[in-house]
Amino acid sequence: MVAIDTESTLPATDGRAPDAVEAEARAIFESAADAIFVVTGETFVYCNPETLRMFRCSHDQITGRSPGEFSPPTQPGGGSSAALASERMSAALAGPHQVFEWRHARLDGTEFDAEVSLSRIEWGGAPHIFAIVREITDRKVAEAALRESEDQLRKIFEQSPMAMAIVGLDGTIERINRKAIDTFGYLPEDLPTMDAWWTLAYPDPAYRKVVMDTWMGLVAEALAENREIEGREYRVTCKDRTLKTMSILGVPVAGKVFVMFGDVTERTRAEERLRHLNTELERRVQERTSELERANVELGSFAYSASHELRAPIARMQGFSREIIQNVARGDLDSLAFCADRIDASCRAMRSVIDSLLLLTRLSRAEIAHERIDLSTMAAEIVLRLVDPAASRAPTVTIAPDLTLEGDRALWDICLQNLIENALKFSAKHPTPEIEVGARGAGPSRVYHVRDNGAGFDMAFAAKLFQPFCRLHGEAEFRGTGVGLAIAHRIVERHGGHLWAEAAPDRGATFFFTVGG
Repeated sequence: MVAIDTESTLPATDGRAPDAVEAEARAIFESAADAIFVVTGETFVYCNPETLRMFRCSHDQITGRSPGEFSPPTQPGGGSSAALASERMSAALAGPHQVFEWRHARLDGTEFDAEVSLSRIEWGGAPHIFAIVREITDRKVAEAALRESEDQLRKIFEQSPMAMAIVGLDGTIERINRKAIDTFGYLPEDLPTMDAWWTLAYPDPAYRKVVMDTWMGLVAEALAENREIEGREYRVTCKDRTLKTMSILGVPVAGKVFVMFGDVTERTRAEERLRHLNTELERRVQERTSELERANVELGSFAYSASHELRAPIARMQGFSREIIQNVARGDLDSLAFCADRIDASCRAMRSVIDSLLLLTRLSRAEIAHERIDLSTMAAEIVLRLVDPAASRAPTVTIAPDLTLEGDRALWDICLQNLIENALKFSAKHPTPEIEVGARGAGPSRVYHVRDNGAGFDMAFAAKLFQPFCRLHGEAEFRGTGVGLAIAHRIVERHGGHLWAEAAPDRGATFFFTVGG
């Protein structure tokens, strides 16, 4: 808007002829791009051509008429045009010039908005109103469109399903939307500046430095290359101290940064779960592959050992069968009972081997029950089953109290019986056999043991100790199926534990085992 503040009298001629000054002033007046007119009392007395164009009338149609006739009855604010016009002109005549917006009406009824400047001048010895009017319809339309656009953007900002913030390049956080408040819990007063955001959202100083360096670097690159700020994922601490993973990106606009936050917490958790499941699957595949490879090796060894173990009793039965036939042919009936007894013993040996094989096979498929087991009581009951207290060299058996573990009662009974039976067998030739059942440690790291002071063995052969039918002593010296320790080893493995031994020849052996979680 152009506002001309005139003197109370017409300008001096500066030595020029009044006619020349008047001609110059008239030329300016006539060529002005704004409507300029002079009002005395309440009527137009003079106007320039732009006034006629703006109001779409002739000189005769405007001269002598009141300015109120070129206004609608009321102004946009609701006041009377006539009353407001009179008030404005009275104020201008009183001294200070008036500048204001006004709604005008042409003679054809169309209306337009304008900026008006009213000033008092002395002309012809009498006070007049000197008015300058500039049409601002286009500007008002543009302002209305801008306000509507701003309102729409404000609504989009506030109602967006994505958390957003507007940040000045000086670090002032000018606005955050409702979704940001709901997402993080921080109120606008909690986050006046980016310094407050850094401290609250990233309380760990080391991680805060990483985030700040990354973000500021991305902002600098975006400003230098006139592009958006690259999105990255950050772990943000909310007001309630929960952690959320956010994808944060931004757009520099007119000296500000429009920041957007995408909550990817659930996605990252799902990805983490998927990675965990994949890792667990790979681990299980590796375990199953190792178990399969081991099973194949064991199967070959098992088949060979089983056939070898069964060949001896079969050969004995064949030998005694032929002896029976020959004795019958010779009429020697006295030896028949002996041969039949040997055949029966071989059959029992075969049955024992077969039963052990079946048990070993079932252990790989058996469902594992879980209950609290009093191992001390179980060991005492096993000793009562295996040891004859009236024997000439009954062993001394020591069982620690309060030995407990979690697992399948029936399987642990078999495992512990095999270990105690093994200890009894290999300490039987010692003058004072001693057996000990105990443990050391506590909780998941507790290690149980069965110790004897018997024959022991060379640790160089310890790797073969738990293979079926593998004996470290001759069968004639210590009889047995050779499967007991293999069965014990399989039971401990089924419970997630580990079984191993430490020994020395003629100095006894100790079998240790753990139980998994």
